[in-house]
Amino acid sequence: MGRDVVKRFVAEGAKVVFCGRNADAGRGLEEETGGHASFVRADVTVEADVAALVEAAVATLGGIDCLFNNAAEARNSAFLDTSPGDLQAAMWSVFGSVAVVTQHVARHMVEQRSGVIIQNGSSAAHRANSSPAIYSALKAAVCHLTRCLALEFAPFGIRVNTISPGSIMTPIFKTLFQMGDMDDAEALRRIGDVIAGLSPAARAGTGDDVAAAAVFLASDEASYITGHDLKVDGGLTAGLTPHMRKAQFDFIRNTLEDFAKQERAGAL
Repeated sequence: MGRDVVKRFVAEGAKVVFCGRNADAGRGLEEETGGHASFVRADVTVEADVAALVEAAVATLGGIDCLFNNAAEARNSAFLDTSPGDLQAAMWSVFGSVAVVTQHVARHMVEQRSGVIIQNGSSAAHRANSSPAIYSALKAAVCHLTRCLALEFAPFGIRVNTISPGSIMTPIFKTLFQMGDMDDAEALRRIGDVIAGLSPAARAGTGDDVAAAAVFLASDEASYITGHDLKVDGGLTAGLTPHMRKAQFDFIRNTLEDFAKQERAGAL
């Protein structure tokens, strides 16, 4: 998602500074954009890296008009299997990084009395049991932080919004479903075909869907939107599709029929 957002903002004519922990991947994307986006190697869970990142961005851009907080690590572990170390890592990755980067960037935006902050949330913040409990709860915290900061920063002309994606086809799904031996594109195609049957939109999401939402929220067309959570989920959080509703009804009916059969067998 981060890669597609960088490319979309560059295509719209924006000057972009982006970060990541993988220097090779970052330099590759920098070259892919023809140098219109500048890469800074940084781990956003480390405050010293964040401070250096923001300083470099201000020096390169002359200021920061828009921040997109995207980085997060999802661990597919049950709640009772989550160690204190795993919990701390998740808290810093999913929530702490958002808070710290926003602090550093917002200080510059307050001085210039303008800016847009966009957090990448998740449909998991709105739909329990669709992702691990810790990840889901922390994404919900990100969404609420957005609402709080929208009110706190409004007097300074700063807008704060969240994008909550649904099933966006990124390599994280390949890891989640343990398809490591398969080519990335083929694995994501297969997963996307299955997810399409569960989505009201009849397809899986793409990074371009998130990038389009981010560009809109950053633009003047969204100047009256703040404190909002834009769900880019193909209707996932709206409720059950007719297909899933039928599956749920069939499950209840079949279970009741099984009970009735067992009762008749017991009576005989």
